[in-house]
Amino acid sequence: MGLFSSLFLSFFKEVGELLLIKRVFNNNSALVELGNNREAVVVGNGIAFKKTEGKEIDTSKVENIFYLENSATKRTIFSLLKNTPIDIAVTTMHVVNHAYKKYHYELFDYFYLSLSEHILGVYHRILDNTYQTSQIPDIKDEYPLENKIAQESVKIIERDLKIKLPVSERKNIMLHLINARIPEKKQVNREKNIINIEEMLHIVQVILDQHNIYRLASNNDEYERFMIHLQYLFRRLEQGKKFRSSDITKKVKDELISEYPESFVVVKEIDEQLKQDFQWEISDEEKLYLIVHIQRIYEKSSKY
Repeated sequence: MGLFSSLFLSFFKEVGELLLIKRVFNNNSALVELGNNREAVVVGNGIAFKKTEGKEIDTSKVENIFYLENSATKRTIFSLLKNTPIDIAVTTMHVVNHAYKKYHYELFDYFYLSLSEHILGVYHRILDNTYQTSQIPDIKDEYPLENKIAQESVKIIERDLKIKLPVSERKNIMLHLINARIPEKKQVNREKNIINIEEMLHIVQVILDQHNIYRLASNNDEYERFMIHLQYLFRRLEQGKKFRSSDITKKVKDELISEYPESFVVVKEIDEQLKQDFQWEISDEEKLYLIVHIQRIYEKSSKY
């Protein structure tokens, strides 16, 4: 997980003078250069309105600042700010920032996208009055730290988005935290872990290339989401966790195989390669997600 700092005052003491835009995400957020090859995302109402690369930021409009610590985090945050409403994106970053600053709780980068998508979905369901209470078991006794962080995260989300979350959202956020936490033994050498993840992603990308599945302008968002999902999958497989396949899942998988045979072939090859290289086996339910991801890439590709 890339770490952020929102220490506003110390930031300006450090950079001292001008903040120049390196990239504009939207009217309310931009990437700025800090010097010494360091970068940060600044957020504020209209902070980048009619601004272009190289222009100066009006520091009086800066409401939040988030440091970017590595290239993997940079890619994830770029995708987050590009595809997610700014209030949801900033709220997600506040949650991650709080977990690290208060508890030194480190998370893999995919947490930003998985949590932001969850928050956005819950937000819309609350507004549409279609929210259904989660039936997942409460494991707060087994994970007291995650329970505490989830409780505080709910308050952050309610504060930032000015909504009242259902009680069951604490459990949902807990699961997101548990699944995305970087094990302590890997926190000692995070760069080594990033390299390992990159190597595994490369294995998958070779298979994609063999099937003429490339990252294109038309499918970039879907491709990026697939890469993030793979990080989540590798994390679960490494911990020996996997979804339990049900009869319904197998039935749905058979239907997807019939409807999307090309995507299934790709998933099958990925599964076989992971078995060969890591002795990992992908569950039927996880294969469903992979088929859907790959099919979306196909459908968005101009060559499909």
